[in-house]
Amino acid sequence: MVKQTKKKSLLSEAISLGLCIIIILAVKSSIICNYTVPTGSMIPTILPGDKLIVNKMAYNLRIPFTEVTLWEFSNPERGEIFIFDSPEDSSMTMIKRIIGLPGDELEVVDGIITVNKEPLTISVSNPNELFDILTEGGTYEETIGKVKHKVQRLPHYPREDSKRWTIPTDHYFAMGDNRDNSSDSRFWGVVHKSKVWGKANFLYFSIDWPTYSQWPKVRWNRIGKELI
Repeated sequence: MVKQTKKKSLLSEAISLGLCIIIILAVKSSIICNYTVPTGSMIPTILPGDKLIVNKMAYNLRIPFTEVTLWEFSNPERGEIFIFDSPEDSSMTMIKRIIGLPGDELEVVDGIITVNKEPLTISVSNPNELFDILTEGGTYEETIGKVKHKVQRLPHYPREDSKRWTIPTDHYFAMGDNRDNSSDSRFWGVVHKSKVWGKANFLYFSIDWPTYSQWPKVRWNRIGKELI
């Protein structure tokens, strides 16, 4: 009798634990989740080692563990930082900035963006100053939609080749803030809305891993930083 009662107790605890795990995974799947960023494609806004919180209900509510939408709350907007499945590999989650919305006509010339024939405003108006940033490396501010953010440029000789896209219905054009070192829609195409999982909100932790021979350092000044 004692053994039987003990077995029932263990079974009950196992079921309770299993339900807790399922609930936690369901919440992370459809409501809110944390991610760690391993690459530098969003420098200087997001650094490798940043840990961030993503609101998965920013745009819609989905049945957990599926792409089935129960309710749509809003549409992604230009300038927002969003999380999505890579069009090249659905097992890979990516983070970029939304540059183009459905129906937009985009032109990109050496990282300089024009949307619907209107160039995005950047903080550098002097052509010579922009030339110096492109050839020597540096940053400037870019305004897209309601968002003003920094763009990282790596040293290179300015290119004049132009690429154009018309964004299809239910698709988004994504680019990294590290404009010359980002694998994004310029190379692998647009992102379908069914592959968009949420909007990045803020950083809850950040660790700098300098080299394998050095101890990691906590970036205290980045904790709680809002992502815009």
